[in-house]
Amino acid sequence: MRVIKFRAQQYKHGFQHGSYVTDNKDYHAILKESKNAPDEMYNILINPKTLGQFTGLTDEHGVDIYEGDLLRIPAKCGFEETTYNCFEVFYHDNECIGGQNIGFCMNRMHTQGSSGGGQGYKFTPESISKHGFIVIGNIHQNPELLEKQIKGSE
Repeated sequence: MRVIKFRAQQYKHGFQHGSYVTDNKDYHAILKESKNAPDEMYNILINPKTLGQFTGLTDEHGVDIYEGDLLRIPAKCGFEETTYNCFEVFYHDNECIGGQNIGFCMNRMHTQGSSGGGQGYKFTPESISKHGFIVIGNIHQNPELLEKQIKGSE
């Protein structure tokens, strides 16, 4: 059975996880269970620009992977600590190619250090497990990971 849950940032606090509630206009919230009374629910207002759906996959450490997360293959040496490819998770509706590959995808979007090129990876449970991808942040809280940094070329 597929788990459907969302993550979004509160306006003044960190990320919240739960069901997404909206009126399709101005009201956007995450619905949460009360810790003190499990039968009670409450809404937490969120910034809709930070909303991301759970993909159904977890990383090498069991961390849930959400839309907007940034993934990388763990470093095997000191060089790879600062030089690596970062992959952004996104939902692709493929409207321009006639409905192929609809769903969650990841693509090498960001290069850190002097790393370039690299192979493409599929966003599948097998690929995530085989290559040991880990969540290193997300596009909302870690803008520094989105900047293309080419060391030594300045």
